[in-house]
Amino acid sequence: MSGTTEVKCIYYLDSVNGFAGGVGTLYRTTNAGDSWTSTGSSPYVESLSFINANTGWLAGLSTVQKTTNGGASWGTQFNSNTILFIASVKAFNANDVIFTGFRGALYKSTNGGANWQPKMTDKINTLSVNHNINSIKFLNAYTGWAATSLAKVVKTTDRGMTWNEQVTALSPTSDALWRINIIDENNVYMTGNGGKVLKTTNGGTNWSVINTGTTYSLLGSYFFNANTGFVAGGSGMFLKTTNGGLNWSYVFSSTTENITCITFTDANTGYYAGSNAVFAKTTNAGLSWNVLSNTGSTEYIFDIQYVNNTGWVVCSNGVIRKTTNGGSSWFGQSSGNTNSFRSISMLNENTGYVTREEGYMLKTTNGGNNWLSVFTGAVTPYITCHFINENIGWVGGYNGTIISIGSTITSIGINNEILPNSFMLSQNYPNPFNPTTNISYSISSPGVVSIKIYNMLGKEINEIVNEFNAAGNYSIKFDGSDLPSGLYFYKMSVNNFTETRKMILIK
Repeated sequence: MSGTTEVKCIYYLDSVNGFAGGVGTLYRTTNAGDSWTSTGSSPYVESLSFINANTGWLAGLSTVQKTTNGGASWGTQFNSNTILFIASVKAFNANDVIFTGFRGALYKSTNGGANWQPKMTDKINTLSVNHNINSIKFLNAYTGWAATSLAKVVKTTDRGMTWNEQVTALSPTSDALWRINIIDENNVYMTGNGGKVLKTTNGGTNWSVINTGTTYSLLGSYFFNANTGFVAGGSGMFLKTTNGGLNWSYVFSSTTENITCITFTDANTGYYAGSNAVFAKTTNAGLSWNVLSNTGSTEYIFDIQYVNNTGWVVCSNGVIRKTTNGGSSWFGQSSGNTNSFRSISMLNENTGYVTREEGYMLKTTNGGNNWLSVFTGAVTPYITCHFINENIGWVGGYNGTIISIGSTITSIGINNEILPNSFMLSQNYPNPFNPTTNISYSISSPGVVSIKIYNMLGKEINEIVNEFNAAGNYSIKFDGSDLPSGLYFYKMSVNNFTETRKMILIK
């Protein structure tokens, strides 16, 4: 090895045998580095990992390569145009290999590099290359709907592993659908171009097309229940129904801007946002709206979300803004880019995700003070996302791409043959358990149910349920495969009810 060779990494198999790689160079030593000889190949090497003297992997630029002859020749196993820099590779054995790279990429292979899967992603579905996924919403961890730019509606009942198209009779079929509002397992609304609203009362088996009396595109919507809701869109159009869409009344929105998103924090207080950073608030259940226009931006606002009195808007040109006083004042949050953000899914005041038009997302765990890139493996811009907890969510994007994210830590069953007359959290069974156990609970009235797992020190380690449930009896299968043996607590909170129980994991 000459003195002008640029070496990026050195990897030793043992005390005497090792490799050194760099820019177009790969050398080998068999005498603890006293001398080095060229392997005869000239890859670009940032990282090396070998499992024996013959079999190893290298990472460099946007590729991962493998050798089975001590580096004399290499075969490319991974090559990407979206991961511009792969920084590190690690082989644990002949089958399990991981690499990391630019934009938070983390991939794993379980067959020696023949196939690679993004570690964060369970599955990537492609419905149709002509359809963009404009909206995606889930009722619970298993059941959800997606709406596309060409009037297609699809539904999943298995956490997004498979999607089935539902017939809507929407015409023309070129009309885009923009927003989904799920009331319960039966009642769902979707809004789209031409003033059209889709409605189902049987979980999507049948859909009716509702005429709202306007031809403006309906870009934003919010429904309190199956009867009462708002739709809004082009040129400040704002409509309200109180009878499930049979009739619509005009609401003065105080703007002529395009309204893209609507949200309410309680029965009276709500917000909308849209083009030219228009932002408005109501304190009388939407009867009147006061345009505040004080977000400090002139960008196009694509989405808005509130958690209590704290809110965020995501905009074009990489703008994220936050308010902590109900919208009276706003401040910018650094996103580190100028690409448009299309949607936001905040789980609480600290943790949430936003989608970017660059094939990856940003995540925060401190209320947006810092946003970190999350790469999911799909080579497509993202439009919409919906997360039900920090580990489980779905992302939709261009070319019909739907990405299912998260580990399968729970399976949820529902038994509503006899409706309960009280709230109750049952003792898990079996207990002690290894590694799975069943947790049952009952709720006598609908509400957002949260079940969290804590260790014996009181530290929260997981939230296995965080979703709206109708009144009924439910059961959850909890998997503790990734946890050590010990005493754990599980706590259920719904409406004003809380209860905590103990469980023991023995491995």
